[in-house]
Amino acid sequence: MTDGTSPDVIVVGAGFAGLTAARELVNAGQKVLLLEARDRIGGRVHSIEMAGLRLDIGGRYLGRGQTESLTLAKEFDVTLYPPQVDGHMLQSLNGRIVAIDDEFSGLISKEASEEYECIAEQLEEMAQTLPSDEPWNAPNAFAWDSMTAEAWVRAHTQHPETVEVLRGICIGLVSAEMYEVSLLALLWYIRTSNGMYNAVDFENGLLMHLMKGSMHQLSTRLAESLADQLKLNSPIFRIEQDEQGVRVFSDSRTYTASHAIVAIPPMLAGRITYAPALTPMRDMLMQKFALGRLASILVVYERPFWRERGLSGMASGDADSWVTNVLHVTPPDQPHGVLSCFVEPGKTTQFAAFTYDERKALILRDLVRYFGDEATTPIAYAEVNWTTETYTRGGYGWSLPPGALTMFGPTLRKPEGRIHWAGTETAEMFAGYIEGAIRSGKCAAKEILEKS
Repeated sequence: MTDGTSPDVIVVGAGFAGLTAARELVNAGQKVLLLEARDRIGGRVHSIEMAGLRLDIGGRYLGRGQTESLTLAKEFDVTLYPPQVDGHMLQSLNGRIVAIDDEFSGLISKEASEEYECIAEQLEEMAQTLPSDEPWNAPNAFAWDSMTAEAWVRAHTQHPETVEVLRGICIGLVSAEMYEVSLLALLWYIRTSNGMYNAVDFENGLLMHLMKGSMHQLSTRLAESLADQLKLNSPIFRIEQDEQGVRVFSDSRTYTASHAIVAIPPMLAGRITYAPALTPMRDMLMQKFALGRLASILVVYERPFWRERGLSGMASGDADSWVTNVLHVTPPDQPHGVLSCFVEPGKTTQFAAFTYDERKALILRDLVRYFGDEATTPIAYAEVNWTTETYTRGGYGWSLPPGALTMFGPTLRKPEGRIHWAGTETAEMFAGYIEGAIRSGKCAAKEILEKS
């Protein structure tokens, strides 16, 4: 603290979870120090300036049921607007690109489409049987956690097309392949999203709002209330605790407090050294958590030329594509056209090995496949490979392999002495979303206030 006194609570990480926890504690009269390893706030919510526009290259959507996020947007008087989704969406499957109105119509066979609908309904029903806060206590938890999502899907389908469609949905949800995530973990993601259909719904679901001026302005406004209690460029490498309090070690100095909140993704929290050591269950949980393999790209064009062809600007790729999803994210009242692209998770590591010019060429090649030759000449291009970011190491989604959730899940939110946990992955609802991060920050702050 700048006044020379020790804080009551040290919060590690200035994403939405850490910012929210710090704000809640400050409002309750606690002295707080918020430490952030990066030179910016926001975590996986990040915006950049391109072609005169402020654009989100990280988290950007708010939707139905996300009460904390929407309340915050109202408090800060920011403008929300609906995504532009009218027009045909493009789907690629086995190298074939089809413009569709209804989901998968004309892309896969009628039999495969009917099978998909049946399996999707089964997944929705199974997900709803999970307690959102403790999925490991569901009646079928151990059976569902003993297999991958892909193993279950392949056991319930006769059509390779159905598998490919469900693979695309899994990638869209958790930024990982079906063979990487346990069935229970995928079902939990669906459950905390209030359903698979809700998670991908642009009209009345979790993708129904974008924010004029970028989502990152919410984190900026949150940080304004913390004044000199926020320190950037302060990576943490060790946390010690005893009966008197905690000691948090950064590169430059050591801080002391009564409690600490670690508000960073579990896999990053696992890279901090703790003394005494964390319980084995907690340690193994952090080792098992994988963030989504995600590279995010923004491409700006002079105008949204695809709309002249009746296209929405949205597209989904297949295993042969570099771009797995394309979204139209042009802010309102702008003449330009802005597309947001995500790299296929299985190719993200390979993508990072190319030069900038090679990566750009690969992205534009796929956009040309979808939207024609005009896609070769953007006026601006930017990318963030979240897997290579030192203090991120992955995207918005997360996955757990078979066995991890039932064995280690009960330690997910449980404090370790004076160390408390926050971050969207710990949320009881909307885990993986900005909403989940905000809720987790409030929960961690409440835990500490109840001990004070």
